[in-house]
Amino acid sequence: MNRLLVILVFLLLPMFMMATDYYSVTADVLNVRNQPSKSGTVVGVVKRGDVVAAHSDDYDGWIKISTSSVSGYVSSKYLKYSHPEDATSEQGKDKKPKWTFKKIIGKILGWIIPILLIILSFAETDRSEWYDVFEDGTVVKRPSKDDGGCALFFVGLIWLIIKIYNLF
Repeated sequence: MNRLLVILVFLLLPMFMMATDYYSVTADVLNVRNQPSKSGTVVGVVKRGDVVAAHSDDYDGWIKISTSSVSGYVSSKYLKYSHPEDATSEQGKDKKPKWTFKKIIGKILGWIIPILLIILSFAETDRSEWYDVFEDGTVVKRPSKDDGGCALFFVGLIWLIIKIYNLF
């Protein structure tokens, strides 16, 4: 049952984590760079009114974006939150990002799943006992082996560390 739950979580997680925000470009011409800094190489440009998909959180004022022709990092001060279907009609208004159901579920699962992995790692211990019987009649208990709980623990721990790191 536990293995089925872990497999289900790993299969369904990407679906919930794919919440994408859309932004409209407010600068006349905005450079798209390969790194989130001014020293990054310019890989393309986007123009005023272009709608871009944001794929990550803010990196000290930089957001990873993509369009049909270019992908990279842009300065977030030249972007305005927008919905993809009405981005062109609301260019003049300042609008704060809305929390969508998919985004809320993604945020919740982003914290719950690593905690569940750590909890499951403690439940996934081998409870069977094996003994070796030698010709002279001595009986020696074999040490229990790890059946995957350790891997679950470290995946959950690393995931939590990354989540906590991204808070700051």
